[in-house]
Amino acid sequence: MKSLSLELLHTLALQERLSIAGVTSISPLLEDSKRLLSWQEQGFAAEMEYMKRDVSLLTDPLKIMEGAKSILMCAAHYDRRPLPERPIGHGRVARYAWGKDYHRHLKKRLVALLDRLKQEFDGIEGRVFVDAIPLLERAHARLAGLGFIGKNSLLIRPREGSFALLGGILLNREVGERLPIVGQSCGECRRCLTHCPTGAIVEQYVVDARRCISYLTIEKRGSLLEHERRALGEWVFGCDICQDVCPHNHAPLKRAAPPPIAEFQREYGHGPFLELKSLLSIREDNEFLKRFQGTPLMRAKREGLLRNAAIVAANTRDESLSELLLEVAKTDTSATIRQHSLWAATVLALECGSLKKSSIEHLIESSKKDPSSLVQEEAERLRRNL
Repeated sequence: MKSLSLELLHTLALQERLSIAGVTSISPLLEDSKRLLSWQEQGFAAEMEYMKRDVSLLTDPLKIMEGAKSILMCAAHYDRRPLPERPIGHGRVARYAWGKDYHRHLKKRLVALLDRLKQEFDGIEGRVFVDAIPLLERAHARLAGLGFIGKNSLLIRPREGSFALLGGILLNREVGERLPIVGQSCGECRRCLTHCPTGAIVEQYVVDARRCISYLTIEKRGSLLEHERRALGEWVFGCDICQDVCPHNHAPLKRAAPPPIAEFQREYGHGPFLELKSLLSIREDNEFLKRFQGTPLMRAKREGLLRNAAIVAANTRDESLSELLLEVAKTDTSATIRQHSLWAATVLALECGSLKKSSIEHLIESSKKDPSSLVQEEAERLRRNL
C-alpha cells in the first residue's frame, strides 16, 4: 500500500492555500473532556446549545466517523494587514469576518484536498469538518503540532500568531509521521486577561462566553442588558482585542501579509468597518440577505446586527444618528431593534443633548404603548431615568 506521508499532506495543503497542516490520532481527548465538562457546568457556554452537548460527542472523533484512523488538521490565515483608524459613524468588525464566509471557502479547500488524496491513494475515505460537526478543533490542532493554546483559549503558532481559521479531515488511513507538539507557551504574559474590557477571560485559558463581546454581538439573541450594551464599545460584530494585544501577533501584523485564500481578504467582503447609518436603514430581511449573503455577518441576522448598530451609535456618541434612531424605534418590525434604538436615542439625548427632551419624552410615552412588552419595559426604565 502506498505510504501516506506527512510531507505529502503538507505539500498538498499548501497547494490548496492552507497555511499549515499536521496530523493527530483519533484517541478521545480525555483531559480536554474534563475541562469542557467543568466549563459547561459553570454556565460558561451561555446560550450556545451546541456547546452544551454530551462531552463525548465533542471529544471522541469515532463518534463522528466510524473507521477513522487519523485526523489531518489544517490552519488558514485570514487578513493580517494593518487596521485603519475607525471612521466616524462606523462600527468595528472582527478580522475573520472581513471577507467571505470561511465555512464555505475553507471547506471548499479541504474538500479539494481530500479529493486529491483520493486520486493519489486507492480506498482512502474521509470527512471534512469546519465548525459544522462537534469536534474540539483547537485541541486537535494542538496535538497535531499546529500551535499551543494561549491564555485567551485560542490556538497560537509561534511567529505566526493566532489569526487563523481551523478545519480538518477525518481519514481512514494512518499517518505515521507527526509534527512535534509545540512546547512554547504564554509564559508570564497576561495581556489578554488585563486588556479584555469585559473580563471575559475569567482565568488563564478559561473564557466565560456570557461576558465575551464576540458572543454578545454574534451568538446572543434578543435583548442585551445595560452593562452588556456598554461592553460592546465600538464592536458591531465580533471582537479582536485579546488577539490584537497578544505579542505573538505583533510580528505577523507588521508583515501585513494578505491571506493566502483570496476570499478571506477584506476586498471580497465588507472589511473592517460597517457604516451604522447604512445598517440602521435596512428594513427587510431580504435586503439584509442581499447585502450580506456569503459573509460571516449573516450569523448575527438582521435583528442582531441592527441591535448592535444602535448600541454602537450610543457608545460612540454619534449624534448624527439620533433622528434615524427615533425613526427606527417607532417603525422597525423587530421589537428587539425598536427596543435598542429607543435606548440608544435616549442615551444620545441625555449624554449629548442631540435631541430635545420633549422629543425623547414623546417617544418614550408612545413606546409604552408598543405591542411588545420588551419595548414597553424599556420605555418604563428609561422614563424613570429622565
